Amino acid sequence: LVRAERMEERIRLLVEKTSSPYQRLVALCDQLAAVIEQGGDQLRALARIDAHPGVCADAVAAALTADIRERQRLLETLCPVERLEQTVAIVGRVLCELTPCDHMN
Repeated sequence: LVRAERMEERIRLLVEKTSSPYQRLVALCDQLAAVIEQGGDQLRALARIDAHPGVCADAVAAALTADIRERQRLLETLCPVERLEQTVAIVGRVLCELTPCDHMN
């Protein structure tokens, strides 16, 4: 038996788990930290480094984004809430790449 679903749908389900973008970022970072072999504690700390959610989003995105175009797009996004939402999507995508997202439904 095979189950297939679009990556975008899996990420959408992850992102909708909590109410605010910052809460979603923290929750997703905690989930990702639990499944990575190294750096989990550092990832949790990055998601909580500052009272301003935009700073947290920038730190997490820098740690998880290797694609230069994606990094540039984040740098060019002036609105911190938009950067936060983009970072939530990045963390969700990485989490879905590492684990089945069935537990998020």
